[in-house]
Amino acid sequence: MPVCVVCPINELALNPRPKALVECFAQIPDPRGRRGRIHPLALVLGLAACAVVADHSTPTQIGEWCQDAGQDLLAALGARYDALTGRYLAPGRDTVIRVLARIDPDVLDCALCRFLAETAREADVCTPDAPALEHVAVDGKVLRGSRGNGYPAITLISAYAPEQGTIPAQREVATKSNEIPALPVLLDQVPLVGKVVTADALHTQDATARYLRRRGAHYVLTVKGNRPKLREAIQARFTGPTAATDTFHEIERAHGVIRIRRVETLDAAGLPFPGAAQAAKVTRYTCDAATGMPTAKEEVYIITSLPPHRAGAARIAGYLRRHRAIENEVHYVRDVAFHEDACRAVTGNLPRALATLRNLALNALHQAGWRNIASGLRKHARNPHLIPGLLHLTKTDI
Repeated sequence: MPVCVVCPINELALNPRPKALVECFAQIPDPRGRRGRIHPLALVLGLAACAVVADHSTPTQIGEWCQDAGQDLLAALGARYDALTGRYLAPGRDTVIRVLARIDPDVLDCALCRFLAETAREADVCTPDAPALEHVAVDGKVLRGSRGNGYPAITLISAYAPEQGTIPAQREVATKSNEIPALPVLLDQVPLVGKVVTADALHTQDATARYLRRRGAHYVLTVKGNRPKLREAIQARFTGPTAATDTFHEIERAHGVIRIRRVETLDAAGLPFPGAAQAAKVTRYTCDAATGMPTAKEEVYIITSLPPHRAGAARIAGYLRRHRAIENEVHYVRDVAFHEDACRAVTGNLPRALATLRNLALNALHQAGWRNIASGLRKHARNPHLIPGLLHLTKTDI
């Protein structure tokens, strides 16, 4: 869905870069009318973000946590002071739920992704074995609990930077569309020059490849049955007399099986795909760890714009391996640790807003060095005074 010229998302780019999460929330347009508005939007969103990090997953749980927030936290977030009681006022449960249901989810996503990119840049988060070019993995996820009231479940498409453990962009896929046209809209929010984009076979499209090359990015895409002629052309090259230009093997032992992966690369000149520089064949063998006998074999073909001097077989294998991180480190974690699929929120923009707050919590825990996200959530549930510092909530965290 194209972004309107006069749009809050565009206005966000004109605002100064927020140094704290509460400043980021303050830049988001308030969906409520001015009459009767008691609690600032930044307060409500800040408390909701804290509640998610405190291991609360449903709207009711989040609203109740916000309602019982401590006085120090309320004061730091700019809550209204009641002189009669001598206390700062916390928003009620229903107020929190109504705000989350009415907030513009695209603006919220854009603002938080921008803030998280800044905090990741300042922290210089990067794994020791990061590849030469930055990696952006793209994948979709269905919010299964959002199905209801006669509407289908919401599908989100996200970009994930595996080296930083951050989600630089997330968008909703239109109801009567699919992920293919949503990918350019998603990546319009992400600086792509010099980066490598990986995506599922669904996105092995000529238009997608041209878009990525026009944006200055390289692609590593899987070729399956949706592109039969391209797959047959690549398969013919690997079964012909031409020898592979590079080969790489890796072995993985886990859960009683041995997985062997062999990656071979060839020149892709003449293949019917825009900007193709190399083709790769990935052969996966699964063997029983006790007997060593193979139990399964799978062959997958890859097309990439990366030339051989930028990425050989080992580097391509690394990009394919890291692409799985968006499923293992984001989607799976949101389902298991944050109970996303079990959450039955269907009102208004509530499913989208909660998904964005889960991304925020996941990013913050990743940047803080937590690999076991469920353990990190339990730790902060027991020690809520640690949450403001984790989220960079204010300039002077409590």
